[in-house]
Amino acid sequence: MAAAQFAPAHGDVPANLGLIGRLLRQAVARGADLVVFPELATTGYYWPSGEAIAPYAETVPGPATRWLARQCRELGCHVVCGLAERGGTPAGPRRRWRARGPAGQAAAGPAARRQLFNTAALVGPGGLVGRYRKAHLWSWDTLWATAGAQPPAAWSTPLGRVGVLICADLDYPEGTSWLATAGADLVAVPTCWSEEPTPSPVWRTRARDNSLAFVVANVSGTEQGVTFSAGSCVIDEDGRVLDWPRGSEPLASATVDLAAGRARRRRRAAGLEWAASGACEALDRNVQLSPPARSPGTRPRPALPVAIVQGAAGTDAQQDLASLGRRLVGLRPGKAPPALAVFPTLVTPDLDGDRGLLPRLALACRDYGPAEVVLSVLDLRTGLTSVVLAAAGTIVTSYQVDRDGQRSGEGAPLRPVMRAWGALGLLTAAELLRPEPARCLAINGSDLIAATGRLASPPVEAAFPHAPAVPPLDLWRVRAGENNCYLAVANATLPGGGGMSAIHGPDYYDHAAPRVALAASGPGRASLALTLDPAAPPGRLVADKPLLARRRPELYAGSG
Repeated sequence: MAAAQFAPAHGDVPANLGLIGRLLRQAVARGADLVVFPELATTGYYWPSGEAIAPYAETVPGPATRWLARQCRELGCHVVCGLAERGGTPAGPRRRWRARGPAGQAAAGPAARRQLFNTAALVGPGGLVGRYRKAHLWSWDTLWATAGAQPPAAWSTPLGRVGVLICADLDYPEGTSWLATAGADLVAVPTCWSEEPTPSPVWRTRARDNSLAFVVANVSGTEQGVTFSAGSCVIDEDGRVLDWPRGSEPLASATVDLAAGRARRRRRAAGLEWAASGACEALDRNVQLSPPARSPGTRPRPALPVAIVQGAAGTDAQQDLASLGRRLVGLRPGKAPPALAVFPTLVTPDLDGDRGLLPRLALACRDYGPAEVVLSVLDLRTGLTSVVLAAAGTIVTSYQVDRDGQRSGEGAPLRPVMRAWGALGLLTAAELLRPEPARCLAINGSDLIAATGRLASPPVEAAFPHAPAVPPLDLWRVRAGENNCYLAVANATLPGGGGMSAIHGPDYYDHAAPRVALAASGPGRASLALTLDPAAPPGRLVADKPLLARRRPELYAGSG
């Protein structure tokens, strides 16, 4: 597999196709059988109107896809390429057009007023295999393109089943989840990514969430003052970056083990019946968020100080809580204690044999300062983890989650608990490994999601000393941003692993936003004041949740 990156010549389709042909030959010479090119690779990205881009748009199939098919026949490969599509049937005789436009393209005429789409075409030796129209438009393409209305498709090829998404579609977990359910083996992504360093942790999260290989082709260079992030890459089913271009190199290429991804998806599917259960009923609901914080006459909401505590937990939950709780003392000298603290998962040999343990833990939390606490206890005998929200020494709500992710108890529905300061969602860190639980809590209006865990290998990387150009994967940050929620994760430290607790804000593109993160090993504590007032940008983002307003709930309907 290979991903190609370059800076398309604005409005010069022949020049861009010539470069695509040269890069295609280079990639095939390296052994690639699928080559992915960037979003709108034939035209460039910035177009201020439909009238401006119409002379360069074409039908699919059309001249560009037929030219690509000839290259694929000659080279024995498949290509995914982004282009501007003119909707409707292919244009008829040339006399239908008033004139020829720049670069030999048809000038605007009656057909040019048809809908225009930001499209990616999958082409092979036999011609057009399929096309996908971008569903989530972003920035400049909102000025001219119509959003695609069809679900993404996975097409059978000799390489495996290939799915396609485009750029901002990756901000939404629904599209990749749909492709995994549809039997895709890999996802080709033409993109014009510019908001963050690449290869993006968002791309890697989508691959990891669904055990799907990704081939992402990004634009390089600058257009209309916007510098694109480049970072094209090949990603395996575990979210690892296998290759990316170094320096001025235009290609990333790697061999992907599609069988490993298939095996991983089979194992995952066997334990995901819960995703179609009542616990996740919010996924296929299209809700209109109307937070109480935006009601007329509502007073400004003060900042919410939240703390996370990290440390080891043996088999004496009460003793371990005392050790962890003492770390909160003096966390904010001279100031009020945190309003909410999140502890990692504690352990007990047999919770059923000591029914009073959870109430005792809740009562003990009064000594550590926070007005409210979130903690959990793993019962070694049954494998059940009990999650507790306590306030003033009393359990407010709790639920249990088993090894397969099935929730039960009073707090089992994935709905937030209303507090004086806002809406609090509760999860275990293990539930964050899939996108659906946090998604449901966000759809149901959570301002903050608190997760308590005991993961030996949390999906958060330190920076690569051998590959500093690759941004580390941080699933906690992506989960917060994709749901426009604050997220506080407290994970226990374990021999040789664990930790990586953190508090993240609601925008993963805002690299200057306050956040705190603890190291992988050893005890730690941290706090952060969360802005929930909708008069401030972070609070407005949490209240409005724009990435939920534009989600496609129909992609979850019946998918379980």
